[in-house]
Amino acid sequence: MKVKRQKTNKKTMTVFTRSYGFREPYQVLVDGNFIKVSLDMRADVRNTLPAVLVGQVKPMTTGCVIAELRSLGEEFMGAVIAAKRFEKRRCTHHQPIPAADCIGEIIGSSNKHKYAVASQDVQLRVQLRKVPGTPLIYIKNSVTILEPPSPETIIHAEQLEKRKNEPLPFEISVRTKTVAEAEPQSETSPTPAKKKKAKGPNPLSQKKKKPKTSAPPSQSNQNVGPVLLGDETAAALEGAAAVVGTKRTRDDDDHASKDDDDHKDGTDDEHQELPSPLTDATESTDKKRRKRRKHKKSKKSGEALDESNGSAGDSSPADA
Repeated sequence: MKVKRQKTNKKTMTVFTRSYGFREPYQVLVDGNFIKVSLDMRADVRNTLPAVLVGQVKPMTTGCVIAELRSLGEEFMGAVIAAKRFEKRRCTHHQPIPAADCIGEIIGSSNKHKYAVASQDVQLRVQLRKVPGTPLIYIKNSVTILEPPSPETIIHAEQLEKRKNEPLPFEISVRTKTVAEAEPQSETSPTPAKKKKAKGPNPLSQKKKKPKTSAPPSQSNQNVGPVLLGDETAAALEGAAAVVGTKRTRDDDDHASKDDDDHKDGTDDEHQELPSPLTDATESTDKKRRKRRKHKKSKKSGEALDESNGSAGDSSPADA
């Protein structure tokens, strides 16, 4: 067999294997005419059929085929002996009928048992071409030929491929039930969409929160309106205000005394820095320290001058 013909036969059998479920060993129904022609060609059916179908083959025959070969005479006795070697397929005919009718009944309208047919009967092959999924084999000019798929076979195979993508009956029933159950719920109370909750930061990546210190009463009560106070609280506040006032008067007296001493010692007021009420607490303390130091120095220098003047006065009358 040529390589090109073998490739075409393999492609043809892939159509039957994929779409119709043919499996090896392929079952082939052989009639008497095919057996007689293969013997005349001195070819064994068991060797030619596997080469044509490109796979393992199980040749089969029926009782009606063997009975027809016997009725044809002594010329067909070799075909009878060869047919007896094949596996016999049981048919329901108690009285023998023509082989073409017997094979046609076995194939039926759908080829349920996945048989291939090897026959030289032209009318039988024309009849079986109308049955989708039936491989046909015949001999022509001493060459065993596998017919390409018939148009009915190709159309039916395309329909089968489309059905594979369609939903099954039980899937359709389940789908209709789910749709019917979902419709009344959507009409009465539509399910609200779930809002995604905002996730907080990772607590391990955050710093520890510091304990909150209680704010002073002046800050905490900035936006608080007028409050009615009792007699005791009012007296306490008046006493605190008097203490603060005395402290302020004392500070003012200290500053005045310091200024008088500076004038007496002859120090310039232009170079001295006066305390400003708008400066910060830190600056006021520094200025106070500086003034105290100047005050101490001025006192020491005044005492030294007084001592020197006193010593000069004591010495002058003695010398006179």
